[in-house]
Amino acid sequence: MAEFVRDIPNMTSFESLEELENKLGMFAAQICKQVEMNTETKQHSIMDEIIAQVDEEYTDYQLSLDKLAQKHSISSSYLSRAFKERTGCNFSQYVWQRRMEEVKRLLLTTGDPLKDIIARVGYLDAPNFIRKFKKVTGYTPGQYRKLHTAREKTLLYADDE
Repeated sequence: MAEFVRDIPNMTSFESLEELENKLGMFAAQICKQVEMNTETKQHSIMDEIIAQVDEEYTDYQLSLDKLAQKHSISSSYLSRAFKERTGCNFSQYVWQRRMEEVKRLLLTTGDPLKDIIARVGYLDAPNFIRKFKKVTGYTPGQYRKLHTAREKTLLYADDE
């Protein structure tokens, strides 16, 4: 805005009202462009903050689009649209994918029971989760663990030879 303020003295030198009108029109257009750029930057930083928050809190089964919108003083419909534009999927899909990635990781890196893993990632309905997991991967979580554990062992033995 400082450059706009510095340009104000140039507004006082004009030959006709038409010239003044043109100068003021260009000045207004510059201000509008700057405001638009500032708004876009602010929107990106809010979305960055919201996505980071979702990435941190996706295991909280109470995490919701409405709560995030309320916390950031924006409408749920705006957040939903902006979230999809930014991530390529809607809020629920994004949270589901994060939970799914974590379940896969925990299945392969721990021996914890499936029900504990599912609860740890914030999913309360284990049968529904297992059904969705199988739809996505083609395997139940138990089959997935066995298959990938067997592959890991095969790769380890192959490296030893």
